[in-house]
Amino acid sequence: MSKKKGTWGTEMNYVREVIRLHYELKKNRNEIAQSLGISHATVSRILGLAGERGVALLALGDAELKALMYPNPAGPKPSTTKAPIDFAHVVSELGRKSMTRALLYQEYAKANEGSAVYSYSNFCAQLRQYQQSHKVTMLLSHPPGEVCYLDYAGMTIPIYDAITGVVLFCAQILVATLAYSGYTYAEAQRAQSEECFVNGIVRALGFFGGVVATLVPDNLKAGVISHTKRVIRLSRAIVELAGYYRLWVDPTRVRRPRDKAKVEERVRAVQNWVLAPLRNEHFTSLATLNEAIAKGIDELNDRPFTKMTGSRTERFQTERAHLRPLPEVAFSYGRWLSLKVPPNYHLTIGEVSYSVPYVLVAKTVEVRITEGLVEIFHAGQRVGSHQRSYQTGEVVTDVAHLHPRHAAYLDSLSIETIVAKLVAIGPSVGALGDLLAGEPPLSEAKRRSLTRLLDLAHVHGAGELEAACHWALANNTTNLASVVSILETKVYLTGDQPRPPVSPIHDNLRHHDEFTNTEREA
Repeated sequence: MSKKKGTWGTEMNYVREVIRLHYELKKNRNEIAQSLGISHATVSRILGLAGERGVALLALGDAELKALMYPNPAGPKPSTTKAPIDFAHVVSELGRKSMTRALLYQEYAKANEGSAVYSYSNFCAQLRQYQQSHKVTMLLSHPPGEVCYLDYAGMTIPIYDAITGVVLFCAQILVATLAYSGYTYAEAQRAQSEECFVNGIVRALGFFGGVVATLVPDNLKAGVISHTKRVIRLSRAIVELAGYYRLWVDPTRVRRPRDKAKVEERVRAVQNWVLAPLRNEHFTSLATLNEAIAKGIDELNDRPFTKMTGSRTERFQTERAHLRPLPEVAFSYGRWLSLKVPPNYHLTIGEVSYSVPYVLVAKTVEVRITEGLVEIFHAGQRVGSHQRSYQTGEVVTDVAHLHPRHAAYLDSLSIETIVAKLVAIGPSVGALGDLLAGEPPLSEAKRRSLTRLLDLAHVHGAGELEAACHWALANNTTNLASVVSILETKVYLTGDQPRPPVSPIHDNLRHHDEFTNTEREA
């Protein structure tokens, strides 16, 4: 038993011990005073007030025993004639911005002008006593696998440029804690943005190896659009994440840190035991910083409890069995855009154009952009998706999105279609077309050559073109210019060799004799 006097309750313990030692153990006043470390006079006063009732006083409560032992307690008696103070109103007003106790005391004194009022010091003393008596907190208990708290640490870690040594940015530290076991995850992020926050939650769930029933984040702008007493508006990405993992997101109340006391305590632990030891380190990337944080987090989770046996890692082994299994594919953060479909029914996102169904021209669609996918939605239904491209100027088109006339036109321009038409004209024309197409890749120049060969059938007729191509293949003159010359000279009718194309005569042509002269003018 402590021998330091404090509250009335502690003094009542002394009173009970004095009575017990004297009436039950028959100890004298000197022995009692020496045993309890109190004065002989105090022992005599207690026994005198106890009188004949003796041991019967041990059954009394503190209030009754106090009234008997201290009928006139020290200190000034509160005056019953002074104007009472409405402490509930005072405490409520103190919660308002720029409100002070001095102003509230002035209002109290003015409202009771003409009556006796308490002094300012007495006013403040009674206010403190009222606040302490109404300062009650509730200890919450959480079943395993039920709640995960999320918050950012106030402490940041600078990331330096590897060459110049200049600070590029200060990494933000996200902390996630399971309520039951206290098992903790932390990571460094570039900023407290929506994308970083959502991806951090995904990695935290992966670290825990399962899904909890409820996420309790702070009121971060990255996840909570607005939070009033009646309505909580979460960001679209957080709503998507909650639906994907089938969990409930319940942000803490505004300016109520006790709602997330568990993670507040873990944030302090992360700052003290993980981040503080890294204060003199020079990190040039988030990857190296997160490696150091991961090592510190493992040590923190393995640290033994101070008030009970085991560690958070050991306690987590019990909680792990209560977590729901993770989906096979982790959630992918997506950025949303609302765009109007132009007449060419291709949406420009960044520097790449993606097609949408042509029937949606002039209508507004929603686009979800992830790291590897572009999805288009209209009226709540997905109407198209493309693999995301990072090649500047590329046009990504789904053939199913094309207008029928546009699809037919593109089909007519395809090399496969042109070659099929050439084969239909005749076997020799088809064989020459295959030679002109050559091996993949099929370039635009090859397509133009095939198209020109097909046009020759319209100019000279299918039969003439088949004969010309047959003669060209037989004489191994398979370039397009030779076929044109064969059609013009109709050499396939006479059996003569085709004449080479004649170049036009103009002033820029030089005779071959000019190149045989070895003398040059100075």
